[in-house]
Amino acid sequence: MSVSPTNDRASALFSRSQILIGSDCQKRLQQSSMVVFGLGGVGSFVTEALARSGVGRLTIVDFDDVAESNINRQIYALRSTLGQPKAVVAQQRIGDINPDCEVRAVTAFHRGDILSVDGVADADVVLDCIDSFSPKLYLIRSLLEQQKTFLSSMGAAGKLDPAMVRLGTMAQTSICPMARRLRKFLRKNQCSLHFPVVYSVENPCYAMPLVAAPTGIGRERVQQGSMVFVPAVFGMHMASWACRQIIHNQNQQSV
Repeated sequence: MSVSPTNDRASALFSRSQILIGSDCQKRLQQSSMVVFGLGGVGSFVTEALARSGVGRLTIVDFDDVAESNINRQIYALRSTLGQPKAVVAQQRIGDINPDCEVRAVTAFHRGDILSVDGVADADVVLDCIDSFSPKLYLIRSLLEQQKTFLSSMGAAGKLDPAMVRLGTMAQTSICPMARRLRKFLRKNQCSLHFPVVYSVENPCYAMPLVAAPTGIGRERVQQGSMVFVPAVFGMHMASWACRQIIHNQNQQSV
């Protein structure tokens, strides 16, 4: 099913985009379907950019609510949205940006078959912005098995320099603790490391010791230090990559 936006509104909304990419490529974006897993520091900027780029259908998945500690780095985190489900807040904001974008907000925490989420099976691109190790590993393995076109975000926490952000393959990653751990488990399960990721080559830096805190959904998690600079650039890299897959009509994902 293709999205048919109101012509006059779409023409005005994406007039500057069409100067850059042309009307045919803009139509491709408007007819595309994408899924974003995780609406934190990285994922919130991904969805913002996709909405402003004219992607026609978005499925956004996040179980968490907006907390005060999110305000320093997450675009949907405001005083007015505290306590609200991130996916619902994102859905409302996207509707205010581009009313013609069809948004499906999923607020469940998927421990089972992640790819059974509505909108994933027929998605053109899947963007993994999950920051929890086990769900991330499961998602990556599932996407590889299903041969989906996807891009995965590695760790953006503990970093300050956006100039150190890179786009490459999992096999090319270095420095990043999350990527190192994922590589180990993926190799153990005989999974390919030749899929695209966004990562940073900056050494993690923390001025204070890391402390584990309860999450309310399972075991304690270490609270990572983070500011907006690097997660936002991760998100822009991911959104650009996703749109370029559609614009260039690529049948196989490329870095």
